[in-house]
Amino acid sequence: MTSSIARDVKLLKVYALGSSLALIIICVMGFQSNDSRRNVAELDVQRLNIVDGQGHKLIVLSNKDRFPLPVVNGKEYPRSINPCGIVFYDEHGTECGGIAVATLPKARRTAIIFDYSNTEAIGFSAYETHGGDFGAGMSIQDRNPLDADIMKVGTEGTNRISLQNESKTAEVALSDAKGNPRIRLRVDSAGAAAMASIALI
Repeated sequence: MTSSIARDVKLLKVYALGSSLALIIICVMGFQSNDSRRNVAELDVQRLNIVDGQGHKLIVLSNKDRFPLPVVNGKEYPRSINPCGIVFYDEHGTECGGIAVATLPKARRTAIIFDYSNTEAIGFSAYETHGGDFGAGMSIQDRNPLDADIMKVGTEGTNRISLQNESKTAEVALSDAKGNPRIRLRVDSAGAAAMASIALI
């Protein structure tokens, strides 16, 4: 009698194990079916990687805790802020732009940036401080030399064109190759307009 119970328990274990394996195989085959599309009404993730056929990252959507470090020519570098947002990569894995939302100690900042191969190229940004100041603008930069040491010069190039609204003062500035403003158009919060051609001394 005891041996019969032991045999039955053993058979039940084998049956349970076999059923579990069959269920796993069915689930895997279902996910690998020809119709790879899934209709999901809502999805909560901390980070989402869009990759190519070889697994190389093309787009990363992430919260600030899992936000990736900047990558240039296969090397990671420190990031000055810790935002949440989207990062775009080229076919070599180098970061080439992104959208960032950052909460700083005294302000909130949002930005859309597109990059050269080693330098920020054009950026759109907006900010609001806890003290009530605000601003939004666009900047266009020169590219740093391709052999420049990023750890020494950073990823910001020389700012050549800026268009901004700083707390109700609108301004357009054109700068020379060294970043010195040479032409400036401005309308302040009271409506006073000014145009200046700035000579270097």
